[in-house]
Amino acid sequence: MHLLPLLSLLSVALAAPSPLQQLPFLSPSSSASFNLPASESLLSSSIESKLAQLPLDHLSQLQEHISQWTEPRRIRLRAQDGSGGSIVDLTEGQKALLSLVGLRYIDITNEDDSHVVLTKPSTPYPSHLAHNASSLSPLFESISLPSIKDFLKTFTGFRTRYYRSQTGRDSQLFLLNHLKELHSSLNSKAKITFREFQHEWIQKSIIVRWEPAIKTQDYKDEVVILSAHQDSTNSLPFLPAPGADDDASGTVTLISTLTQLLSHGFNPVSNPIEFHFYSAEEGGLLGSGEIAKEYRSKRKEVKAMFHMDVVAYIKPGTKPVIGMITDGTNHDLVQFMKLVVNEFATIPYAETECGYSCSDYASFTKNGYPSTCLAEGKFEDSNPNMHSTRDTMNAEGYSLEHIREFVRVAIGYAVELGGMKKESSRGGGR
Repeated sequence: MHLLPLLSLLSVALAAPSPLQQLPFLSPSSSASFNLPASESLLSSSIESKLAQLPLDHLSQLQEHISQWTEPRRIRLRAQDGSGGSIVDLTEGQKALLSLVGLRYIDITNEDDSHVVLTKPSTPYPSHLAHNASSLSPLFESISLPSIKDFLKTFTGFRTRYYRSQTGRDSQLFLLNHLKELHSSLNSKAKITFREFQHEWIQKSIIVRWEPAIKTQDYKDEVVILSAHQDSTNSLPFLPAPGADDDASGTVTLISTLTQLLSHGFNPVSNPIEFHFYSAEEGGLLGSGEIAKEYRSKRKEVKAMFHMDVVAYIKPGTKPVIGMITDGTNHDLVQFMKLVVNEFATIPYAETECGYSCSDYASFTKNGYPSTCLAEGKFEDSNPNMHSTRDTMNAEGYSLEHIREFVRVAIGYAVELGGMKKESSRGGGR
């Protein structure tokens, strides 16, 4: 495919005031090399238009950002038809230009598909559930919307949770400390460990592993994963990004799920459970990609990986549904999740497709593990406020009640696949 240099597409640089012409990444003499498919004419004009509209201080900050992060990266762009798109080489800083125009992409710099072997759990997913909504009603009835709101207020109060920013690190430490406090205050006897997964950037992913207190003859060391991504971004990474829906909503769903399980004396029996809070999803699935790759290299077995990304928004004028992503996911696990949603949620599911690897579940799929993903509704009804300062709890359509539905599903998933031993409760939900 014929490639055209990005800089030759940016004719806006020539028509802009002289201060704009002095920005190195827009100058024809710049050493930056950023190539785009010639067929992406709409994209090139969109980049030109967006750059022309930016205030000079944002352009200056963009230049600084691109100059600071010069590490070479390999990126797969989402094609206009939603299929796997072209591969381009650029720098870490230049990825900001993709975000500026809302282009979806995956960072495949360290991807290795040469030895991927699709794995299956040692036993099939249940065709009938061991529990019902009535038996789990004590866990559901004590889900606390005020506690969910309080967490969101603090978590979205960080200026940005961008994975290379100090506030991204600060928000991650707040999250880690909150998780540890839940463990110590609600059920310190639960066999839980906390791991900060090290990346080359400042924000770390968090893995909370919950082992059965006693490993019976039915125990299998196939981990049951629940996950969300903790980072946020604006269309430019240095701008404020509250990320209340994307993906503080998924993060607080995991928080509330863990809270309910701890406070009601749950303990896994048949499988260990892990809660994953990924860093750098907004950088092209970087955090989950490194974790999935490590799990594969260490031959760790994963029974199921269940991801939640944006679960708070209900498009005005539509009925609430749980979006069940069917492409890029494991068919058998999706069928099991349909059983879980039908039993434990009070609203129906609706099948939907991303059309590309739209969140962290794809990292596990690529590494041979069975994954599934739920979202707030059909893909075409997605929150228009994402990647902006408008992604707040006060935005029209943002619903704590909708988040609660996903907490119910997550609890059901954990109990069904992790097994459940009920011990004495230490109290209700927080």
